[in-house]
Amino acid sequence: GKLGLDLNEVLRKWVFERGDLGPEESARPVFLYMHYLDPHWPYVEFVEELGDELGPLVMESEPPVNAKGAADWFAEGLTEDALRALEARYRHGVASTDRAMGEALFYLDQAGLLDDAVVVVTSDHGEGFGEHGEFLHGYAPYEEVHRVPLVLRLPERLRDSTREVSALVGLVDIGPTLLELAGLPVGEGMMGRSLVPLMRGADASWRRPVYSETEGIRSLRTPTHKLIVYPDGRREFFDLATDPLEQTDLPCDETCEDLAAHLGRLTEVLERSELRGDSVDLDAEDLKSLEALGYLN
Repeated sequence: GKLGLDLNEVLRKWVFERGDLGPEESARPVFLYMHYLDPHWPYVEFVEELGDELGPLVMESEPPVNAKGAADWFAEGLTEDALRALEARYRHGVASTDRAMGEALFYLDQAGLLDDAVVVVTSDHGEGFGEHGEFLHGYAPYEEVHRVPLVLRLPERLRDSTREVSALVGLVDIGPTLLELAGLPVGEGMMGRSLVPLMRGADASWRRPVYSETEGIRSLRTPTHKLIVYPDGRREFFDLATDPLEQTDLPCDETCEDLAAHLGRLTEVLERSELRGDSVDLDAEDLKSLEALGYLN
């Protein structure tokens, strides 16, 4: 993980060196993982030509660069002007990443690698700006940190159309998707599902909730609801259809209890898997729970 233009320089050198490979070596499949850090604190990556288009950037006093100092800085409270400037700086980080990705794709195209490439653009999390009294990330998986972009671009030989799919999917699904597109079997231990059927229009039966966890806080999200369970057992339950900003914690109804039961079983399986390493024995009840959640076909 590096800032965009630094990371692209590593890519540029790699592309340049590939020109010296023999035909057999250069024909081998390539897996390339680029992890850009531009939209992270302290939000210092700017796209100069955008100026103030994304909002005012000037603050009365500059925030601390390190994340530890940032926590104390946030605790002192932000003025509306400072909050707006902080959000604008974050948007510049996103714009900087967008620019860097464009440059990276240009290098791959120049090397003749793009025509036959599957390109995935996604993120591990978003950032909070006080929507729930918190900033940055690492707190409960509310939508501002939990919902991330996912864009897949397929090579022409695998592409039948371009479509936007509204089905609820998770990052856990990316691995199985790439394996299927590469013509490889999906490993037994993988809990995600390939998104290839969704790309081909078969989204009617996609009903699996998405699991998320941060700092021991676990959640299950369906297209319409979200349940968050804290380590001390406290719950928050939201109707996202009527309350997309998650401002009203609802009493736990039948839908909530059903999600809680599924989340409890999933948590048990995951915790035993973590304790035993990468191998875990699943009994019939475990398998039934995971199948009900849609994590097993």
